[in-house]
Amino acid sequence: MIEITGNDIKKLNDTDLRTLIGLLCEEELERSNISRKGVTWGGHQNARDGGVDVRVKVSSEINQDSFIPAGNTIFQVKATDMPAKEIIKEMCPKGRLRKTIKKLSDDNGAYVIVSSKGSVAEPALENRREAINSVLLDFKKGHNIKYDFYDRNRIASWVRSYPALIFWLRDKISAPVNGWQGYEGWINLSGNKYIVDEKVRLFNNTKSSSDRLPIVDGINLIREKMQQNGLAIRLVGLSGVGKTSLVQALFNEKIGKNLLEKTKVIYTDYSDKPEPPPKIFAQQLIALNEKVYLIIDNCPPDIHRKLTEICSNSLISLLTVEYDVKEDLPEETEVFYLEPASDELIEKVILNQYKEFRRLDARRIAEFSGGNSRIAKALANALNKDENISELKDEVLFNRLFRQRNEKNNNLLEAAEILALVYSFSIKNMERKDSELKILSSLSEFSSVKLCRYANQLQKRGLIQERGQWRAVLPRAIANRLAKRALEYLPKNIIYNKLSKSNRLLRSFSRRLSYLNNTRGAKQIANFWLAKGGILADLTSLDKIEVEILKNISLIIPENILLKFEELYFSEQKNKFFNSENDYAYEYAQILIYISYKAEYFNRAVKILILFTLNEKPNKNYKSVRKLLFCLFHIQLSGTHASPEQRLSVIKDLIESKSDNKVSLGLDLFKEALKTNNFMYLFNFSPFIGNRDYGYYPKTKKEVEQWYKSLLKYAVKIINSNDSLSRKIEEILGDSFRNLWGNICLYDELESLTQEIRKNNFWRSGLNGINRTLKYDQERMDDTAIERLKKLKSLLEPDTLEEEVELFLFSRHGIDLYGADNGLEIADRRKLVNKKAKSLGVRTAGNIELLKSLLSKLLFERSINANSFGQGLALGADDPEFLWAVFKSEIKKGEVLKCKLQLLKGFLNELADINYKLTNEILNNSLEDEVLAEIFPNLQMSYIFDKKGVTRLKKSLSLSMAPIEEYQSLTYNIGIFNDKDLAEIIQMILNKAENVQIPIEIFHSRLSVPNKNAEISDNLINTAHQILLNYSFENRNDHGLDFQISDIIKRALNNESSKTVAKIICEKLKVNSINFKIGLSDYNNVITALAQVQPQTFLNQFIGDSEDENRINYGWRNLLSFQANPLDQIDNQLIISWCEENKKDRYLNIIGFIDLFEKDKEDDSLRLSDLANLIINNVQDKIEILEKISKNIMPATWTWSGSEYVVIEKRIKAIGELKCHQNQEIAIWAKRKEIELTQIIEKEKQKEREQDLLYPAFE
Repeated sequence: MIEITGNDIKKLNDTDLRTLIGLLCEEELERSNISRKGVTWGGHQNARDGGVDVRVKVSSEINQDSFIPAGNTIFQVKATDMPAKEIIKEMCPKGRLRKTIKKLSDDNGAYVIVSSKGSVAEPALENRREAINSVLLDFKKGHNIKYDFYDRNRIASWVRSYPALIFWLRDKISAPVNGWQGYEGWINLSGNKYIVDEKVRLFNNTKSSSDRLPIVDGINLIREKMQQNGLAIRLVGLSGVGKTSLVQALFNEKIGKNLLEKTKVIYTDYSDKPEPPPKIFAQQLIALNEKVYLIIDNCPPDIHRKLTEICSNSLISLLTVEYDVKEDLPEETEVFYLEPASDELIEKVILNQYKEFRRLDARRIAEFSGGNSRIAKALANALNKDENISELKDEVLFNRLFRQRNEKNNNLLEAAEILALVYSFSIKNMERKDSELKILSSLSEFSSVKLCRYANQLQKRGLIQERGQWRAVLPRAIANRLAKRALEYLPKNIIYNKLSKSNRLLRSFSRRLSYLNNTRGAKQIANFWLAKGGILADLTSLDKIEVEILKNISLIIPENILLKFEELYFSEQKNKFFNSENDYAYEYAQILIYISYKAEYFNRAVKILILFTLNEKPNKNYKSVRKLLFCLFHIQLSGTHASPEQRLSVIKDLIESKSDNKVSLGLDLFKEALKTNNFMYLFNFSPFIGNRDYGYYPKTKKEVEQWYKSLLKYAVKIINSNDSLSRKIEEILGDSFRNLWGNICLYDELESLTQEIRKNNFWRSGLNGINRTLKYDQERMDDTAIERLKKLKSLLEPDTLEEEVELFLFSRHGIDLYGADNGLEIADRRKLVNKKAKSLGVRTAGNIELLKSLLSKLLFERSINANSFGQGLALGADDPEFLWAVFKSEIKKGEVLKCKLQLLKGFLNELADINYKLTNEILNNSLEDEVLAEIFPNLQMSYIFDKKGVTRLKKSLSLSMAPIEEYQSLTYNIGIFNDKDLAEIIQMILNKAENVQIPIEIFHSRLSVPNKNAEISDNLINTAHQILLNYSFENRNDHGLDFQISDIIKRALNNESSKTVAKIICEKLKVNSINFKIGLSDYNNVITALAQVQPQTFLNQFIGDSEDENRINYGWRNLLSFQANPLDQIDNQLIISWCEENKKDRYLNIIGFIDLFEKDKEDDSLRLSDLANLIINNVQDKIEILEKISKNIMPATWTWSGSEYVVIEKRIKAIGELKCHQNQEIAIWAKRKEIELTQIIEKEKQKEREQDLLYPAFE
């Protein structure tokens, strides 16, 4: 961590020292969750302030370990030496104790003197504290006042608790830290006033309420996000549009609300190569456990990705700034796009900073800059105030901008044009034939060395940016103009032939072309690549880079690319290419999405996208073409300007087709089109390219309403057909009712729709939608809307028994059936619903024809409250035996094992109370019934039964007519079995089951039974042993099973007789881990339980005596990354005793398994663990054991980064504590090892720094 010492504090002047103490006090209060308003300070140190420089006055309790001793504390701050004599004079001017100090005694306050000068030796500090004490003792109530003296070292220690203040302090003493800055140092870099752009220009990809935000609203939203811990934000936009200024505005108290604290911000520009690197620095900040706003400017995507991972689950809020956004950003990232500024804003900026220009001149500069303030300022610097700027042509302005008051240099201009042809280039190995500079120089008469020199000159002019070995001509507007000029005079075939020597350069060139999409040269090259013999001629054989090139040129020649896809669509390769098995299916879909932006291409592109979607796995989430397609049918953020009519026509064609898959997709698109909120722009093409936006956006309320009205009109047409499709449409409309009513206010249309549906059908989902609307949205509706809604509810209420059953058994939101406006709790609503369902069952029992018409849905489709309904059927049946026969007849028509059993179980449960004899007869008959035998175990477990039920279950197992999986139902009512019967049944299942998962689940459920939890019988213990011995321990990632087995082990292996079973389990785990069948983390609970109940066996099997046993060590280390060390379950003395049995091997072997370090109880540092110290003290060869310990300090492989560095440095420090060991041999070893390990760490850090610069940061 960046260090602060007392000498740094000594350099502060009195004003800054006083401010520092005030800021520290604010941070202390916030740490105690107390408002900062309790801190006040100000004035000169020698002013008549009554002895108060900083005051803290709060009523809340402050943390005991705080630097603020009491809720009422006075700090007297002096940037001078304060020996005892000066302290007495300060506290007692004219010999009298100050009134401000006396008042502290009233509420047990505190008085602290802070001095940044003078001696820091302990005797001198004691003299100062004694001086304060002596003054207070002369005062009658002085004993009520706490006191202290803070010297510069104490203040430095305080500052180190708040990392952002370190940088504030370093800024104040003009000692910035290797590229890292606090707010003041950062803000001073620009020094310009932030001017708010009144135009809308900020977009948040995850905000659902609108697609663009006024700049102040955007600032407020980013502030709100930044106050969330562990959140990552990415701010992107073209170079020069004001991204960094916007971030600075987040901390500007004159703009917006919810201001972020300036003292918590730490800033760096990644291109400045900050030290330590951001990843390592972020880990160091996390270790301090303090809130920090970490700002990384010009941050490459890979660094953002790693920082996002590092900062998640921490107190750090990360904001990175970059000129573009990549498609593979972490899901946790919020992305904000900053669009180019308005001409009005640029005009204001120029007039504000260049007073000599007239308004007309500023306006002309603004027009030329294209919303880019960097270009505008550079141009303003290059122009003379005496010129009539407003009449200068674009070409003249560009030449002035390029020259920047330098002499005309045609060679430099030509070099810039060549370098701008590609989006970025490398300067590495420039003399090699295949180097990028060598290839680019072949397009000119310059050597690679000369071209590099020109690149350096352009960089000095601010026209090239650097990222490690990489360079790019920026801002983009200048680069595009330069590249366009190069395309005009260089032969296209020569450009292609030269650049094709490097796939990376070719891809980079294609990206530049994407910004020149309207130029003749770009179109010629793109068509050349696509033509016969070109690199993109055959879409079926493209590699990754070629697909990226195709994506880049899709803006240039969209129709020609679309024709290529259509050729494949009508070819024999159709099904093979437009399939999710195609490695680049998602990338091709993205290209089609981009082409569909224009309405003229929409229908053709979507036709092909539909084929991709139909061939995709239905539940695919990662790189889902289906999700991309869905977005095209949203009212906003759709990425297309296809008209509402166009999109509805696609939906109609799908729904009205004869293909079930197409119909299903059409219904999905219809549902997406009805969405009213939660839109997201999922497309990874930047809207900054080609003057594009985010697609169709309704400009008026009428256009919004028309979108949804056309969908509802089509829905009515389907509904009037009164076929199975109409039911599905009704379901979608019911689900959408709440948003259509509450968000779009389509009252008339929804009333008409409801009446239309009610003419022929009962609209269950519509009634549920109304109930939810009344329940959740009533407060934001006016009385008229509420009244109209209640009338619709009344219209839709069920009129018949069939409709009531439909509502209460087949709704998807059961708990909303009651309680829409009566305020009942969920549990009470559920009771009401169950009661109602039961009463409906009673009434339906007398209407056999109705029951028969419902049975198929009740038994084979999703239904709610079926158990209660089944109870009602039993209660209301005149002839329950006949009803059971009806059930059986319906089950026989379908697949028995797919039958939903809740109705049957509810029926039997109630029947057992009414007629127990008949219930037994039904189950006796079901036991060998050709239909019901398969589901018999579930039927038997539907009620509390007697010995007969146990006998039937055993017979069912002996008959083998029911699949073993059906016996899982025993877990639901396990308490009815005695241990002997349960043991016998589990043993029978074990004998028949292919795996032991079901016996494990049954046995574990027995352990959870109340009142049976204390003891388990020997019968069950023996059964548990059989279960554990039969289990292979080869299942991966089944953490539920791991937990269940661990419970069984704790209860069944906690005695001497279980050692053999424990040994076999340990051996299986070890062998399976060594053979990579499992990871030990797959059974972390099991391993911990074994260590707890069988420690000796555990040590023997997992650690053992020979070095060969340590093959398990790697798996063990991986295990410890998921949980606490299982050896923590074993007493240290027992471990030592075990090691003593074979001192030579066991002490060395166990080092790789134990926790060598543990956290110090007083701070966050590490120290050697008690067990490690015991081992060191017990062994003869201490150096040998210490060397083994030192090897385990480092990670298993050299693939570590920030988080490991922090931990390892703490471990090295803990090793360093041995330098003071009384054993000189150990002390000498510790001194040497500390130096050695520190050097290793530094070398690895340097490797990582170099590695961060190796990838192309611009693309």
